[in-house]
Amino acid sequence: MAIPPKLPELSDNTSVDNHHGGIAPTGKKIFFWIILAVLSVIFAEVTCYSSPYPFFDKWGLLVVLPLYGLHTLFLAGLILKNKSISLPILLLAGVLFGLYEAPITKVLWDPTWGGKETMIAGIAGLQTGVLTLFWHPWFAFILPLMVAELIFTSTDEILNTLPAFFQRWVKRPSGKIFSIILLAFFCGVNQGANTISIQSTLISTFEALGVFLLFALIWRIVSKNVRWRLRDLLPQGRELLIVGILLAALYGISLPLVRPEALPKNIYPYITIGAIYAFSIILLIRNVAKATNSDDSLHRVPQRFPWLLLLVFVSTYLLSSIFIFNTKPAANLVIIAAWGMGIIISIWVILHSLLSKKNHQ
Repeated sequence: MAIPPKLPELSDNTSVDNHHGGIAPTGKKIFFWIILAVLSVIFAEVTCYSSPYPFFDKWGLLVVLPLYGLHTLFLAGLILKNKSISLPILLLAGVLFGLYEAPITKVLWDPTWGGKETMIAGIAGLQTGVLTLFWHPWFAFILPLMVAELIFTSTDEILNTLPAFFQRWVKRPSGKIFSIILLAFFCGVNQGANTISIQSTLISTFEALGVFLLFALIWRIVSKNVRWRLRDLLPQGRELLIVGILLAALYGISLPLVRPEALPKNIYPYITIGAIYAFSIILLIRNVAKATNSDDSLHRVPQRFPWLLLLVFVSTYLLSSIFIFNTKPAANLVIIAAWGMGIIISIWVILHSLLSKKNHQ
């Protein structure tokens, strides 16, 4: 029986240059930005079958990828500029991320899923809670940043914002694998509940996986195995300004062109969304102001590319997707429970930060 060749490694402890200072050249950072955008789209759009083939259709390439990429880069660039990071800061930035579902997609004003039974003050209560307090903060923002930082950089600041007991848990081999299985199971449940067929799930999964691995390989070649801090790879200065301008342009174009018929006919829904924006921005500024300056010395030993964890994630994701596709009623219980738990945790963290004088993690 032939012995299969070893999988190539995208990073090797013996050959990585542990570089922790200085800003990476813009030409190299762009490839990391693409990885962040790809991860954000995969977690937020592909896993729930909202956009199953975003890297191979016009809507995905022209709208979905820029939308998620620009939001992630702009918000992360702002909050990781000089100050230390905390979970309330990440969640509040994620809330601002999720609010695009009003001016761009209009979903918070005119839901395309979940019904309109929870409409209050001109917005859909259910969809607003799920998208701004759970889905986008975690799956479009925090998880992509954490995964990209742990795999491709020399720091683990995003992971260190999570509760201490969870940090200890995921740093143990068994805890790490269990956490990956749990996350993959939930993503698979979302996929299985929404997909039109098992074949579509398989195609969507392997297309997304192929795109991620392609840019991971490109990053290894471009970076020449140098490991920068996450902060050094995000947009700064003029780069951040350009990203902000592009994001503003995306809003300006999408407001009148994407589902214009869903725009509210009276002023009250606009006031409600504006008030949520203002409240979130004020809380974010308050938490950033409480934060200490970042520690330039923070770094960790670079790890090998996590082939095993990736295999565990993809396998669990596909198996749970197929299982749920054949027993879809069971998916609703899991999804609703996760929504409720996620919203409660986010509200508790944000309110705790509002009442606290210190910037707790």
